[in-house]
Amino acid sequence: MQRPTGVTAIGILGIVMSFWTALSLFLPSTRMFFASTPGTIVSFTVLVGALLVAALFAVAGVGILRLKPWARILALIISALYILMSLADMLSGPQAFSRSGATFFYFGNLIEIALSGLIIWYMFQPSQVLNVL
Repeated sequence: MQRPTGVTAIGILGIVMSFWTALSLFLPSTRMFFASTPGTIVSFTVLVGALLVAALFAVAGVGILRLKPWARILALIISALYILMSLADMLSGPQAFSRSGATFFYFGNLIEIALSGLIIWYMFQPSQVLNVL
């Protein structure tokens, strides 16, 4: 069975979002957060949570590329969680940012929400996805 182009794009997007999530741990804003909460359970939870989400996005992306049915469900769950995490991040507001940093903060979260929403929308398209996965 041939994989639709959209399914391929979603699989690659999952892998890209995995790398983005992992790389975001090295952004200056994230380092400031960890510096302001050294050794606390909050900083440890954020670190483990981000690495877990990154790993699950990678697993879902590879599973989608291999047309595994469980990968669709995993992608839906991870995308919904990613939207909730981005909304919570936005509601907590930018911490210790300049004006341009705050703009990037909100823009980045909006992009993450849009991409996750796109994944959820596409995964519910019966003619494209349900017959393949």
